[in-house]
Parts: sequence; C-alpha cells; structure tokens
Amino acid sequence: GCPNPAAYKIAARWTDGQVSIGEKGVRSVKMTGVSGEIFCDEKETARYRADGGRTVDGTRVLALAGRVRVTAKDPKAVLECDRLEYHPGRAAARAVGDVRLNSGSSRLEGFSEIWVSDDLRTFGPAELFPVKKR
Repeated sequence: GCPNPAAYKIAARWTDGQVSIGEKGVRSVKMTGVSGEIFCDEKETARYRADGGRTVDGTRVLALAGRVRVTAKDPKAVLECDRLEYHPGRAAARAVGDVRLNSGSSRLEGFSEIWVSDDLRTFGPAELFPVKKR
C-alpha cells in the first residue's frame, strides 16, 4: 500500500453528475457512471468503476456504490463489492456488501466488510489502516 497519505491520489471521471458549490468552493459532487485511477507517488496502482459515487462533504472521502470493481495493476488483483469508500487519510478503502477479492492464488468471498490498500495487496480490519498524519 501507499506509505505516505500525501502521495495517495484518486482521479475520477463520470458520465453525469451534480456539483454543489458553497462559499469555500466545491462542497460535494454526486456522480453516475464513475471510473478512475488510484495513484501512489504519481504511479498508477489501480483502476476502478462503479454505477455511482459521491464525495463526502467536508472530507476527502470518495464513496462509490453499485457494481463497484477495482483492478490492481501489480500484482494483478480484482475487488468487487456493493459499496466502497476511499479514505485518503488512511491510504486505504473500506469495501462493504458482498465483498469478493481475487488476487491470483488467493480468493476471498462472503465478507460483509473489509479494508484494503490502494494496490489490494493488504486487507483486513480497519485497525490495520490507522489514520496517518499528512
């Protein structure tokens, strides 16, 4: 996973969306047909797609929902779930609902929730991914 939260970046594109702007700029974005990439130190570690997504007001969290699929590049791994929340402060994501992870020789199914690193190499409970100072 990405050891430096400041180097953890998420790029997003969407087919349709709604942007909410407040006094301090963009407050939130609601999206449909979401896809994008995850980066650590400017290197792409994974790609993702989902039916929809939103940013969480006042945070840097990106929440995806509906047929979420994340594909890590090296080593090749695929995560599928109902919902996924990227938490840059932890440099990790929380996968929720019918979670399946396939990474070559390893296959996990039947979990209702797990946390995963940006490259899907590390997974487990939230305690494995403490909030890191930027």
